[in-house]
Amino acid sequence: LTVKIRHSPSTARPGHELGSSFRVNITNYGNIDLKDVIVDSVLKKGDSCPVTTPNSFDATHYSDGVLLKGGREQMSLKAGQKIDIKLNGTTIPADTPTGDYYLCAVIKASGQIKESDITNNCACRPIKISTTADKPDLVIDRISFREGEQCKPNYPLYIFEVTVKNIGTAPS
Repeated sequence: LTVKIRHSPSTARPGHELGSSFRVNITNYGNIDLKDVIVDSVLKKGDSCPVTTPNSFDATHYSDGVLLKGGREQMSLKAGQKIDIKLNGTTIPADTPTGDYYLCAVIKASGQIKESDITNNCACRPIKISTTADKPDLVIDRISFREGEQCKPNYPLYIFEVTVKNIGTAPS
């Protein structure tokens, strides 16, 4: 089994639901079908793997390595199957202190499955927890003006071009 993070937010607020912004890819490279494969979403101070997670489904308070509320998915994987998962409902605990963390996805199979390599059962990406909301910040990067090439109907007499750049931390 392997897990790779395809997309994750770079910032979040305490109590924030990550929605579909957290996506992972799970692959069963083995030659047997697996039932009861679990993928956990974990918030850690460090990026070390593998991560062991508690059995709780509803972690409402922050601790290092906490299983995020709504952050557990259970599935079956056929031999050789690859699945993309949107971890909807995964929520950062409301009492998480501001700072730099790692958002991790951990995969494990129940039972006595012996894997050849367990170091690829966890993937982490940095995330900043901040109490300030991300905001766009639009600035005019460039303005240009030129005359049109022809003075005829349906041709511009003057051409204005404005390039706007977002230097903020949220899309606009």
